[in-house]
Amino acid sequence: DDTHADIGGLAIGIKGLPDDDREGVLDKREFFIRNAIYAFQKMAPAQGFNVEMMRAATKTQCLDVCKDEVKDSSFEISSDGRLVTVYRYERADSVNEVRPVMIYIHSGSFMASAAKYYEQPCRLTAEQTGCVVLNIEYGLAPENRYPAAINDVISLVNYVYENAAELGIDREKIGLFGDSAGANLALAAFIDNKSAAKVSYLGLYYPCVDLYAGDGLYEWNESDY
Repeated sequence: DDTHADIGGLAIGIKGLPDDDREGVLDKREFFIRNAIYAFQKMAPAQGFNVEMMRAATKTQCLDVCKDEVKDSSFEISSDGRLVTVYRYERADSVNEVRPVMIYIHSGSFMASAAKYYEQPCRLTAEQTGCVVLNIEYGLAPENRYPAAINDVISLVNYVYENAAELGIDREKIGLFGDSAGANLALAAFIDNKSAAKVSYLGLYYPCVDLYAGDGLYEWNESDY
């Protein structure tokens, strides 16, 4: 039977396992499928890597679940001689207030996806937290070589810190958050920031913090879950 929970104002459906009364366990079918996929990947012949194909595969669409009005805008900053687009989201009823800022860095293996695909999660974050949310279109590899993406994030942190009053932002409350590769860039920018700018919060969702990819990386047992 399905149950529902109200989490942050969202009705979340929770599906139980059809043949297991235990709570909080991994579905054995999921465990089997994941292991089978990994075994198949190891047997498959090597194929040429295609950046455009990877980028096409990372396109995603998210539903707008905001209940209140969220204002959207954008601006550009300069980073290493390039113009970088930054999208801004904020509650319409708080545009005249000084607020914390959350800078979001999207995922995509450092070379795929785009900030615009994550517009709705950023809008929801702005609505739910009351923060200004900035969503950066950082430079992707291989066109933009390392450490371009990190420098883009650092440039935005510096820009926010130096122009906080104009932006309506509390410069003592600058946060970075991202997922996967984006979380890696958030952490790297935090560690490598050589300016006077301060970051007071890091939200790292399934961060890529170790680029090791050994053969045993995905060999695990159900009891590990």
